[in-house]
Amino acid sequence: MNCKSALTLRWLVLLGTVALWHSSTHATLKDDIGFTDLSSLLGASLPSGSGVPVFQVEAQDSSGNWAPNANDSQFIGKSIADLALPASVGASSHSTSVGRYFYGNTTSTSPGITDVGVHSASTWLFQQLVPAGKNPGERRAIPLETTRRIANHSWVGGGINDSSGNFSATGTSTFLRLADWLSDIDELIQIYGIQNNATDNPFFATALNGIVSGVTDATHADGVIALDSIYVSGRPSIHVVTPITTTSSSAGITSSAIALLIEAAQQNPSWSDASTTNRNNNLIQNAERTETIKAALMAGASRVTENTTSATQGDIDEYRVLPTNQTDNGLDWRYGAGQLNIHRSYQILAAGEAASIEDGGSVNSGYIGFDHDNQFGGSGGSNITATYDLGLIDHPSELGVALVWNLAVTGTANSSLFFDESAVLHNLDLELIDVTNGNQVIADSTSTINNTENIWFPLQANTHYQLRVTRASGQSDFDWDYSLAWAEVPTDVPVIMETDIPIPLWALAILGLGLGYIQKQQAIASAPKYR
Repeated sequence: MNCKSALTLRWLVLLGTVALWHSSTHATLKDDIGFTDLSSLLGASLPSGSGVPVFQVEAQDSSGNWAPNANDSQFIGKSIADLALPASVGASSHSTSVGRYFYGNTTSTSPGITDVGVHSASTWLFQQLVPAGKNPGERRAIPLETTRRIANHSWVGGGINDSSGNFSATGTSTFLRLADWLSDIDELIQIYGIQNNATDNPFFATALNGIVSGVTDATHADGVIALDSIYVSGRPSIHVVTPITTTSSSAGITSSAIALLIEAAQQNPSWSDASTTNRNNNLIQNAERTETIKAALMAGASRVTENTTSATQGDIDEYRVLPTNQTDNGLDWRYGAGQLNIHRSYQILAAGEAASIEDGGSVNSGYIGFDHDNQFGGSGGSNITATYDLGLIDHPSELGVALVWNLAVTGTANSSLFFDESAVLHNLDLELIDVTNGNQVIADSTSTINNTENIWFPLQANTHYQLRVTRASGQSDFDWDYSLAWAEVPTDVPVIMETDIPIPLWALAILGLGLGYIQKQQAIASAPKYR
């Protein structure tokens, strides 16, 4: 591929996707990801992604096309603009299929999306991220401003080549830093596809500030490319999964869900305690920020599933049970945080923002909610510990928690003319505390190479819990922001046994020792479908 930059794209691959949907497939998929439950709950008030501008990034097909078919019946009433120069000559079946999942009138969860832009992967890289005629090696590239809120990337690449045609770790890292900066500064939520096999070459899935959507049967890559001290190996790539055949389709489904959540946050400014603006001065509520949406998706994801399409699309199997499936930031290598659950992620946002005690929040804030802490890390008098008092819970339950923050890329902070690629990955830790039993830390997530920390833990009845975010040791003061989201899933514990046969005291003693374990296992087995 010939581009104006001295760095060239190593390769582009269209991720496989299903060309056509059937109405029965829609129904079962929407059931499995919690959309049907949310629709039943909200009725006519159900958000549809209306007013959320988006764009799609696609690799060129064998005919050199990347744009969806604007005349497709699923796209009636939508404005689809080709943002690439030159424009796509014809339509891509892959792009059309992804678009149906993303913003189709009956085939997506956000049919209200009408403003759609399309880029080819190469023009997105060399026109959006690196404006034409500028070489990232000269450190003069400043990504173009975008007012769009979601970018769907249903493609993968092997990285960037240097002028000699050899893979360039430095060049690849440059583009990741540009994309991560764009996500953070313009509040652009980027959803990345990943390989449909076990080969870890996911290029932009190696970025830190995006969301990677895999498939529930785990037939995808799960790692990242090692490039430098920021983008290191040993880090999981998957954040959420969906019960669909390919990762390309999964990225479209997750993008659609995000549009729904963004519109919901915009319709309900009372959910947020504060807001920010991007480079275009668009108002962004805390409930729709990149970190908050990512945290809500991860905390709300189902760790146990009973999918209607499990025979073909799989189910989540023994989430984090085996040590080989456990990541050091509390995820499962195969499933990330679990399967997309739009219903619960919506409920997290609708519960409203709850500040930490250190930032003036109250005790007993409840077992579902979120917070965006805009100043954390010790600099400027900001706190280095944030405590969230959830209160006393009177029933057994399971708690999902996700702490998310962005990679800090300097970008234009030091100059309006030069893009500074220097970056800092701040290190935050997450703890769950049992207040009732001596303020014990009973679960934690303390990775040093990730920008999410996650906890999935069974809660005991009649126990008081707190969450705590801390600045990991060994760091000087900084001023950065994060989002925290949490949600509990109640479980009904069945009667363990019912018998008229006398039980000897020694048997009761043994039973007492194992009761907690038995209750936990039976609670898991009998829990609601969308966990």
